Amino acid sequence: MRLGKILIVDGSNLLHRQLCQPHLWTLEHGGKKTGAVFGFFRSLLVILSKYPAYYPIVIFDKGRSARRLALYPNYKQKDDKKTEKEEKPGFMSKLPTGEDYLKELYRQGDIIQLLLHKFKVPTIVMRGWEGDDIMAITSRMVEDGIIITDDRDMYQLLSKNVQIYRSTQDEVVRLQDTEDPLYLNNRSYVVHKCIVGD
Repeated sequence: MRLGKILIVDGSNLLHRQLCQPHLWTLEHGGKKTGAVFGFFRSLLVILSKYPAYYPIVIFDKGRSARRLALYPNYKQKDDKKTEKEEKPGFMSKLPTGEDYLKELYRQGDIIQLLLHKFKVPTIVMRGWEGDDIMAITSRMVEDGIIITDDRDMYQLLSKNVQIYRSTQDEVVRLQDTEDPLYLNNRSYVVHKCIVGD
């Protein structure tokens, strides 16, 4: 069975982007932070108005990939890679990191998922699965799909049936418009990312 016009929304990426905005981090209601919830739905409404003919499915991470951890126990461990803050001096320097950030990520993420359920927006979350893997599977099932993400790793999912919309750049990426031959072969893209240490 093939799905029709589908928006595959990278919920985890969208949530992280809201938490990384200083003006949203400080937004509160009733003594609790609400900025990520507000920002998430504001962004989602803009995306839905841009693509009214498409049906949204929002996908979230639920822990690290069990199969990757079985292959490599240090997968996504802090000691095993530089953080974005170390790579880009000043990046997110005004925002809390560590426990405060994770606490809000999970708390506001749970609220967002609950509200999506109330609004009857399909949401996929699977324990031990990363959203990237679920998006890859979903993208293979669509006749006409648009992945909503700013994660350039998702370029490997470009196909004649799937394009990517990068909302922070207001940019649509299509396979046929991509000049870099790297994206024309999914395996080449993955090998390239491994070589450069991603």
